[in-house]
Amino acid sequence: MSHCKQKPVSTGIIYHSCNDSTIAHNVLSNESSADKVIKFCFGYDHLILLKDKAFIQRLSSCDDNLFDACYQQLRALNLSIVDIAFGRKHGIALSEDFEAWSFGDNSYGQLGIGYIGNRPSASAPSLFLIEHLLKLKQRIISVQCGEYHSCALSQTGDVYTWGSGKYGVLGTAVLANQATPRYVAHFPTRKEFITRIACGPQACAAISVHGRLYQWGYGQSTPLRIIIGEELKIKKVSIGNQHTVCLTQCGKLYAWGLSMYGQLGIDATDNKKVSTPLLLKQFEHVEVTDIECCSLYTVVCTESHIFILGYNDTLFQKKQHFRAYAYPLPCAAMQEQPLPKICCFGCSRHDFAVLTKSAIHKLSPSICCAHGSDVCISGHGIYVTPFRPTVQYILRDRCILHSGCFVTDDYESVQIQCCTPNFTQFPEFLSVEYPMKIQVTVAIDGKYYTDPVDMYVVQTPSKSQAETFELTPNCGDMSGDIQCVITDRSQYISALTATPDLPLNHLTVQLVASTFRDDNDENKQQQTYVVNASVCDGDANAIQFVLPPLNVGTYRVFLALDGPQNFVDIHQSFTVYNVQCMQCSSDIINLSDSENEIDLEIEVVGFAYTDRKNIKLKFSADSHDVDGDKHAFIQDAIYESQSARDIAANEAKTKQEYEAKRGEIETAKSEELQTLAVSAKSEDEAREKWLAQTEKDRKKKKKPADLEAFEAEIQSKNDEWTQKLKERESAQREIERKYRKQLVSLNKAESRLESAKPSEQDDGHGYIRCKLDVCKLRQWQQPCSVQIGITCNGALYSALCSITSIRPRVSRVSPKLGLFSAATKVKLYVAGFTLDAVNKLDLQVCIEDEQVDEFEIGRDDAANGECFVAMTVNAFKSNGVKVIKIKYGQVFEIAATFWAHQVIKIASVLPKEWSVAEDGEVKIQFAAELNEEYVEDDVQVEIKANEHKIVWTSALELSTENKKECKVQIDSGLLGTVGTAKKAQCQISLNRQQWIAAKPVAIK
Repeated sequence: MSHCKQKPVSTGIIYHSCNDSTIAHNVLSNESSADKVIKFCFGYDHLILLKDKAFIQRLSSCDDNLFDACYQQLRALNLSIVDIAFGRKHGIALSEDFEAWSFGDNSYGQLGIGYIGNRPSASAPSLFLIEHLLKLKQRIISVQCGEYHSCALSQTGDVYTWGSGKYGVLGTAVLANQATPRYVAHFPTRKEFITRIACGPQACAAISVHGRLYQWGYGQSTPLRIIIGEELKIKKVSIGNQHTVCLTQCGKLYAWGLSMYGQLGIDATDNKKVSTPLLLKQFEHVEVTDIECCSLYTVVCTESHIFILGYNDTLFQKKQHFRAYAYPLPCAAMQEQPLPKICCFGCSRHDFAVLTKSAIHKLSPSICCAHGSDVCISGHGIYVTPFRPTVQYILRDRCILHSGCFVTDDYESVQIQCCTPNFTQFPEFLSVEYPMKIQVTVAIDGKYYTDPVDMYVVQTPSKSQAETFELTPNCGDMSGDIQCVITDRSQYISALTATPDLPLNHLTVQLVASTFRDDNDENKQQQTYVVNASVCDGDANAIQFVLPPLNVGTYRVFLALDGPQNFVDIHQSFTVYNVQCMQCSSDIINLSDSENEIDLEIEVVGFAYTDRKNIKLKFSADSHDVDGDKHAFIQDAIYESQSARDIAANEAKTKQEYEAKRGEIETAKSEELQTLAVSAKSEDEAREKWLAQTEKDRKKKKKPADLEAFEAEIQSKNDEWTQKLKERESAQREIERKYRKQLVSLNKAESRLESAKPSEQDDGHGYIRCKLDVCKLRQWQQPCSVQIGITCNGALYSALCSITSIRPRVSRVSPKLGLFSAATKVKLYVAGFTLDAVNKLDLQVCIEDEQVDEFEIGRDDAANGECFVAMTVNAFKSNGVKVIKIKYGQVFEIAATFWAHQVIKIASVLPKEWSVAEDGEVKIQFAAELNEEYVEDDVQVEIKANEHKIVWTSALELSTENKKECKVQIDSGLLGTVGTAKKAQCQISLNRQQWIAAKPVAIK
C-alpha cells in the first residue's frame, strides 16, 4: 500500500479514475479542524483516503458501502487510525496505540478473533479488537490483508498471520485456516528482524532490516529468500495476482511471476511465468518513489508521474500495456504550469486515485516592495476551505505569518489574496541588503503548508534615484500605440536585472492626468491609465512600454516594480496631442511650375506644447504605382502658435500706432514751425522794406537835430526788432521743447507696453511652416494624393492632412486646325490633373486672350476616359496659329495652339477619272500651303453622284517638297455603290467639320 513520503499535507487534488474516466476531487476538510492526510488505503474493491481522527473520504465505486458502519464505529471510538488494510470482504485497521481492529467477513478466520464464521445475529459488519495480539504483548506497527488472510508486523520485527492457509500463504507450514494470529517462525535466518510486510491474493512477502527479501505462498508454506541481482538490498515489495515487483534501495525495479498481460513490462508471447527476478530496464533512468501491484497491473510512481504496466478491464484505456503507460493527470495538460507533486496513490480492481499536493505555481507580482505589496497566489490544489488561508514569509530562521483570503478570478479559479509584511518594521530585516530573497508558503487550511517558493523583496527607488529617470519620447498622438522608453541613469534597474533569478515581469507604468486642454472634456474623469512594462532587450538600464489611446492633455508618469501598486513618481511627464489641420496654404501643388521649392503653411489645432525641435513632417504618395521611395521628410519645420502670432501682430500694430503718433507729432511740430517761419519771412520782408526806406529817409535829413531824432527813432526800431528776433527764437525753442516732450512721453508709454508684453499662451492652435522639395514629388507618378503626417516627438507620425500634386498639361487638341473664317468645335484633352471635382465657375478658358463663356467639361470614354474641355472656336479676322488657354484659379494655367488656316480651295485633283474596279491613289493640290504640324494623319473624302453620297476616311501623305500637295487613297468598293458618273462632286475635310471643294471628277 502507498504511503505519504513527504511532509504532512491536508489539502490537495484527488484524481479518481473509474470506468475509464477521470474526475478531480478536492480533499475534503472537516468543519472543525484541519486534519492531515495519512494515506490511501485500498485492496480488491476498496479504496479510501484516510485522514486524522479516522476521517475517511470513500472513493470506491464497487464496495456498496459495505464498511460504512465500521468506519463510523472507528470514529465513534475516537481512535487515531494510521492504516487500514483490505481483503476481499474484510479489513484490518491499525491505531496509533499499536492496536489492530478487524471488521468484515470472517469465513476463514481472517478477522483473528478466535473463531471462524460470521454470527447470524450480526445485521451489519462489526468492529473487533484483535485481543490475541494484546495477550502476546505485541505492539503492531503494520497490517496487510490478502484475499482471505491477514498479516501483522510487530515493533520487535515479528510477523503474525491468520485466516485461510490455502497455498501456504500463512508461512507457518500449516495449510489449515487459523482463527487467531500465529507467529511466522520459519525464516531461513534465525531471528530475522522484519521491517516491512506485503500481501497478495495468494502470497505474502517480508523485508528484513538488512534488506533481505522473503516470500511465501503459491504453494510455498514457509518463507523463502528471494535473491535480487547480486544480493541487492530491497526497499519495498508488492504482490499482485501471481506477479511480484520489488524496488531496491539503489532505485532499480525487479519483477517476476506471470507476464501474459504485460504486468512485468516485458513482451511474453509464450505466456510463461518468469521465475527469476528480472530487471525492468525501461525504468533504469527513472527515479522511482513508490510501486504497487494490483490484480493484473503494476503501478510505478515518480515524483510527478504515474506509469502503468499490465491490464485492467475498466481502467487505463482498457488495453494491455507492455510498455510503460503514462497515467494522464488532467492538470499536466495545462500549459506553462509546473507538474504537481504526487503525494500518494491508491489502486483497486475498479478504481485508481492519485493525490497531488497543493502547491504555489505563481506569485503575482513575482517581487514585492520592502514596505509591503499586495500579492495574489495561484497554483495547484488551491480551493476554498472552511478556514482562513495563512501565508508564511521565511528568511533563514525568521518566519512572519500573515492571513489571506480566497478570491475567484474571471476563469473561476480560486486564488489567495494577501499582503506582504512591511519588512522595514522588523529590526532583524534592517541590516539585510536588498534585493532580498525570501521564501513563501501557504496553508489553505491555515495549518499545513505547501512547499516554499522563492520571492524577492526590493526597495523602491529613492527620490534622488527617481529624479534620474528620463522618458522618451515625452509626447505623442492621442491614438496611442506609442513605444516609450524610460532610461535609468542611476543604474537602479540594471542592479536589479543583475541579480540572478530576480524576475522583473510585473513592471507597471501609471499615467495620471495633470492638465487637460479642454476643461469641459467629458472624458476628464478617466484620468489614470496603467500599462505593463518590461526591461529593454540589450539595455538593462531602460524600461519599455506601449501607450494606449489617451485623452489630450499632460500626464505625470509613475513607475512600479510590483504591479499596479507602490508607484514612484519619476518626475517625468507625457503630453498627448491631437494635431488637426484647419487649413493648408495650398491644397494643390502644380509640379509644372519652375520652382523647385515652395513655401507651405498649415494651420493646426491640438498641437503639443513640447520640444519644438522634434517637429517633423512626412509627405507620402498615396499611390500603389509609385516606384521607389514614396516618402519625403522635412526636418526643419517651424511651428508658430496663434498666441505668438497674435502677440507679434499686436506688437506690429502697436508699433505702427506709435509710429503714426510720432508722425503726427512731427507733423504738428513741422506745421507750427512752418507757421512760425512764414510769419518770420513776412516780418523779414517788411523789415527789408523798412530798412530800404530808412536809407532813403536818412538822406533827406539835413539838420543835425532832425538826423539825431531820426537816428534815435531808428535805434528804437532796431531794439524792437532785436526783441522780436529773440521772441521768435524763443517761440521756436518752445515749439521744439513741447513736441520733444510729447515724443519722450510717447516713448515712455511704448516702453511700458513692451515691458508689459504678454507671454505666449499656446493652446495648440498655431501654424507650421516649411519648405517643400518639389523635385522629390516630381519623381512620383502624377497626379497623386500626397498625405502629410506630423510628429511632435520625432518618431511616430500621425495623419495631418492631404494635398494633391498635379502636373497639368494639354495632351492633345482635336482637331488641331480649322478654317479661320468659320467656327470650329475643339476639344482640349487635359492630362496630369483630374477635372471631375472642378467647379466650372473656377475654370476660365481664353482664346487669344478673349474669354470663352460657353465650354464643356467631360470625359471621353472612347479615349480611355481622358478629361477634356470642349468649346467652339469662333471665326478669326486673320489666319495663323492661335493660343487657347485654360486657367484654374491660382492653381495653374496651361495653353495649347490651334491653326486657323486659309485653305478654302483645292486647285486640282489628279487623276480626274476614278475607277470603281480598283483602289487607287489621288494627288490633291491645295490653293494654299498646309502646316504639317497641325494637319492630322488622315482626312475624310466625300463623293456625291447619282443622288448618292459616300464618305470614307483615308490616310494623308503630305509632300515633302510641295507644302500644297498631298496624297489620299481611293476606296473602290464605296465608289461602286455610287456607280459611274461623268461629273461627281468631290470634297475633302481636314478636321471632319469643314469641307474644301474640288472640281468634279469622273467615275468609270
